[in-house]
Amino acid sequence: MHALTNTSRIIADELRKAERSINLAARDTAQFLLTTLDATEVHRLSPAMAHRTVKATVAALTAIVDGQDQMVMRAHLSIEKAGR
Repeated sequence: MHALTNTSRIIADELRKAERSINLAARDTAQFLLTTLDATEVHRLSPAMAHRTVKATVAALTAIVDGQDQMVMRAHLSIEKAGR
């Protein structure tokens, strides 16, 4: 039983690392979106020029956040159960 507790702690540490990576990916993707929108404004480009990039970036950001939600809802509960 003690080994299961140790294993769940190791998994929990790895989960925290993965969640941090996801947070950084969300931050970087959001920053890319802001930079793209700023560049469009500064250079007075038509919003239509950046539309595909903005749309794809928003979709990527949504996917990252959805993935984070899945980890929180599934992985945390499983690890907590295993730790007990």
